[in-house]
Amino acid sequence: MEPITSAILAVLGKLADKTISDGYAALRDYLLKKYADSELDKALTDVESGADDSSTARLDSALRHSGASADSELLKRAVALAGRGGTHIEMHGHHNAAVGENHGTLNIDLRGD
Repeated sequence: MEPITSAILAVLGKLADKTISDGYAALRDYLLKKYADSELDKALTDVESGADDSSTARLDSALRHSGASADSELLKRAVALAGRGGTHIEMHGHHNAAVGENHGTLNIDLRGD
């Protein structure tokens, strides 16, 4: 899973918090203005409507296809937003990320993507 997708999923359930909601709106706006990709827009909308394995995979694919997954500024913003929502995302090299919330850590191996 792309670290940006992980960050988005981490905050979607916390949008009732105005700080998180405003931050997510800014992240989404940055993403869609910079990449102006209809598949990315649709993938975000699908995940926002209810994240499941299929919508998450489509978002990962759209992020890679648009080039957004390699955007260091976008990654920095997404990780910071997740942190404000109580989720820690730690990058390990180019292929691994660790995502943790108060109950431990989930390691995500991105090799092969």
